Amino acid sequence: MNTLPTRPLSSWLGRKALKPVISSPQSSSRGASFHLNCNRPYHQINNVIHFNHWPNSQPKLVHLTLALYSTCLLPNHHLLPYKYTKMVPSPKQTQIMAKTLGFLCFIPLFILLPSSSASRNTFNCSRASYYGSLDCPPSYRGACGYGELGKVLNGGDFTAVNALYRGGTGCGACYQVRCTYPGLCNANGVIVVATDFGVGQDTDFILGARSFAKLAESNMVSQLMSYGVVDVEYRRISCQYPGYNMMVKVSEHSDYPNYLAIMIIYRAGEKDVVDVEIWQEDCKSWRKMRKPYGDVWDMENPPKGPLTIRCQTSGDDGLGWVQPTGVIPGYWQAGATYDTKMQLV
Repeated sequence: MNTLPTRPLSSWLGRKALKPVISSPQSSSRGASFHLNCNRPYHQINNVIHFNHWPNSQPKLVHLTLALYSTCLLPNHHLLPYKYTKMVPSPKQTQIMAKTLGFLCFIPLFILLPSSSASRNTFNCSRASYYGSLDCPPSYRGACGYGELGKVLNGGDFTAVNALYRGGTGCGACYQVRCTYPGLCNANGVIVVATDFGVGQDTDFILGARSFAKLAESNMVSQLMSYGVVDVEYRRISCQYPGYNMMVKVSEHSDYPNYLAIMIIYRAGEKDVVDVEIWQEDCKSWRKMRKPYGDVWDMENPPKGPLTIRCQTSGDDGLGWVQPTGVIPGYWQAGATYDTKMQLV
């Protein structure tokens, strides 16, 4: 008769544990094992459930469920029923335990493995500062290359970012930022778009002054501005540009027909643009554009005639290509903006 190893469950039990995490299976010639990490100091995290010691006929998920229940969810192992603290049960008892313990244990498993949408909604802690003043917005260029467009993009709520800049890939990303001082800060904060790179006093965000003021309760603006730097929480959110398609803006630094530099603006959603290519009709192939800085993509000696582009995007669903139906006209002009007739969402 197949039985589980005669190992007391008490040897699997920890003291008080929080938030169990099951690692990916580690394969070996003898089988596979799962580590249960209950957020304890390393020397206490030695709970390993070895599948290779169990007969294939045993319902292995039940064993993992029981081990998770006893290791991470019970503060004291002596609270287990007496028969479970002696010897590991027989297959028949295992089936009974599956019915009685399964419901309790599968709930934590689902809690511990949240969907990507849930993780996107999590706020992160940081700090924020501001530049300019409420009366006189600063002259604006911005490392992303948007120029004066950066002052009006997203209704004028913009920010410089530090680590979130990501070599320019973070340009155009939208964030909800809210400060964390009760009575001083409002609950919704402000939605800003990343248009610049900036390093401050341990800050991830350097907002325009008017956007910074929107963090405060209506009667506390002056007091919040006097702080200069505040603790905030933030999360990335989907950009919204009602009434706008995604557009291609030709940089003012372009020189027809020898040098073309473009930016992909009014990008709705949460995807990053990580590559841009132009179709070369005479070669029947795509030519990769260079990314010199920020959100700018350029090419020396671009193809002649109307230009078709495609963009590679990165998001929670991985990498993918989108090809706008609109094209850049054959006689494109520096500073012009062309409608792609599509959006990313």
